Amino acid sequence: MKQLYLARHAKSAWDTQAPNDFSRPLSKRGLKDAKRMGKKLAELEWNPQVILCSPAQRTRQTCDLLYQYAKLDADIKWKDELYAASTSALIKLLTHTPESITSVMMIAHNPAIEWLLLDLCHDVPAQANGKIVTTANIAKINVQGSWDNLQLGNSELEALLRPKEI
Repeated sequence: MKQLYLARHAKSAWDTQAPNDFSRPLSKRGLKDAKRMGKKLAELEWNPQVILCSPAQRTRQTCDLLYQYAKLDADIKWKDELYAASTSALIKLLTHTPESITSVMMIAHNPAIEWLLLDLCHDVPAQANGKIVTTANIAKINVQGSWDNLQLGNSELEALLRPKEI
């Protein structure tokens, strides 16, 4: 069995001088939440072998903080395809993962992260506001079979971590 960790970037700042959406940094709350989530990953010993991360500023910062606070030793791959991605683009990236890799973390944006979670797993709990994956959330998914033959609806959500709940 393989593990897939789907992470949405932490809360970004809107009151910034960033020239565009791609360049927006994390907010103070986002920085705090990313550190908290990194510490939780360390506590749970969730240590992916590879991290596929959007190169947007807020995902890079989230990745850096998770990496630091979780004490990860994963190989980080910055993937342009993860910014403004469709679910099919995320699946395509995963299907190109070598079979020797048993755990992958993908750090990206909504709605694609949430849609991928829903496509892969059944019985995913929504929050009170109807959203499933909010900022800084990390889902751990047990994937059946191989990466190159990823089957929709054939994976199991093991856990969905939310900063407010840890």
